[in-house]
Amino acid sequence: MLKRIILIVLFIASISSFVAAEEAMCQDKLLINLSFPGASGQAMKAPRSIPKPIEISGQISLDISPVHSNIRKGRYLVEYFLNDKLIYKTTGFDDAAGSIGFGYVFDTTKYENGRYKLMVNFWDGKGPSAIGAREVFINNKSGE
Repeated sequence: MLKRIILIVLFIASISSFVAAEEAMCQDKLLINLSFPGASGQAMKAPRSIPKPIEISGQISLDISPVHSNIRKGRYLVEYFLNDKLIYKTTGFDDAAGSIGFGYVFDTTKYENGRYKLMVNFWDGKGPSAIGAREVFINNKSGE
């Protein structure tokens, strides 16, 4: 019985270590999940549930998920908002590099510390095809 308890404690400790390591790795990257409407042309609504706020600081790589693989140049637009203020938009195509990506490097040092709401609109040629949101707490510690 004692052996079984020790194994359970070790298992729980290993899972806790894994979660802590995963959170530390993701500290400089934030993925915002998109919600797609049920049918084409259906009105978009803000996500019902927004994950609990995450603390961020410095340069944070923002990205969206999921995006379908049938991406065509000139058809899409992604807009990033911070508390309803447009902070970045992209068509996803970098002609010079020949690559596709809808991410954005968000410099938190340009904003005051505090709680914010990040919103993302993923538009296609027919209107807003997806929306995502995430609450963040900017904490740019002074003296670091």
